[in-house]
Amino acid sequence: MDNTNLFSEDAERQVLGSCLVNPAHLDEVDLSAADFYDPKHSQIYQAMRALSTAETVPDYLTISEYFERKGKPEMAPYLTGLIADAWIGVDIGDYCRIIRDYGTRRRIIDDATQLVRMAQNVDKPLGEPLADIIDSLATGAQPKHGAVHWEPALSSYYDWLEERSKNPGDMWGIPTGFKDFDRATGGIQAGELIYIAGEPGIGKSIMSIQMGTQMAKAGYPGAIYSLEMGARQVIGRIISGQTKVQSRTMKTGRMSSEDWESVTTAIDAGLKWPLYISDDATLTTASVRADLAKLKARHGIKWAVLDYDMLLNDGDGRLDEIAFTTLVSKRLKALAKDLELAIITVSSVTKDAIGDEGIPTMRGMRGSAQKLHNADIAGFLTKHIPNKKNWESEQPNLRTFTFVKGRELESLGSFNLVKFENYPAFGDSTK
Repeated sequence: MDNTNLFSEDAERQVLGSCLVNPAHLDEVDLSAADFYDPKHSQIYQAMRALSTAETVPDYLTISEYFERKGKPEMAPYLTGLIADAWIGVDIGDYCRIIRDYGTRRRIIDDATQLVRMAQNVDKPLGEPLADIIDSLATGAQPKHGAVHWEPALSSYYDWLEERSKNPGDMWGIPTGFKDFDRATGGIQAGELIYIAGEPGIGKSIMSIQMGTQMAKAGYPGAIYSLEMGARQVIGRIISGQTKVQSRTMKTGRMSSEDWESVTTAIDAGLKWPLYISDDATLTTASVRADLAKLKARHGIKWAVLDYDMLLNDGDGRLDEIAFTTLVSKRLKALAKDLELAIITVSSVTKDAIGDEGIPTMRGMRGSAQKLHNADIAGFLTKHIPNKKNWESEQPNLRTFTFVKGRELESLGSFNLVKFENYPAFGDSTK
């Protein structure tokens, strides 16, 4: 693909010429060397940055000497031409935006070209390189830059704070529909990575998917990614939880007229929910990112549920568990932060999940320690853990959710949920 027209020589020359005339202008330039199309311009910008880092004023003389030492004396007359063409009083910010935009577009074309070549080469597996390219494409239009003055962020925070003061309350995020979880967290927040861990069969998938459906039902758009169950099974659980009609009853087809009415009513209502679902078992964090970016742009989604992290295909099977979970958790956290989405992720536990006192511990989450570090909120769903405030003995119809990490939680604690016996759903406990 041709990208030779995706650059502005005038913009590149004006930025560099202005910095040569007045080296102080370099402080206003938030570009990388790769943003420049002309190789000479990229080299000159790199020289300016290198000299500035070495606390040397990057003017015509020092840059000419820099290239002289590099064996490139021919650069001196080119610098003279940049100075001669520089316009006095030009706003280099506008030119920087032009250069950055063209640079981003060229990188997207380069990635797309590489993707085409990779797809055409049937002798080599796609694997991780494909995920990296898709990840690059998904984020290419949203380049990140260095630190800037905090005035815009501070103003944005003030606007948010003012809005909160007009509508005070204990909920400032998205309510999940579980009152005790929402009371502790204030609702899940944009940019957060939330881990729900537990032993097999304890109900962690039920809890996370129920959170998603309850948020969608309340009008908050989001997506569920089920890598373990097919869409039909997930939907069956959702409908059973909504109607209290047993999944087995629906599977056999032996439903009463009342059951049929409940199910069809729930399906009609569900069609209006802003809920999106995928049961693709080949997903990687890169493909999830690309899909979420599309869903946010088109439908304004605010959250996603991923069931579950160990089934993602990052690393193409070549990484051990520690390396794999480190990579995946890092990418999921970056995804949540970059797209400003709340990500609820289901995870499994180790044999050390429960400590000596019968309480879940941080070391119980399966994978690397970095995984827990990347989480904003992490908790364990376990069998009922009795305490003196309510039950003295374990209740088989209860599950206990214990927070083991929370960046914004005032204190870590636990709460109980009622596990309904005949259909896949939880309810709030009265104690």
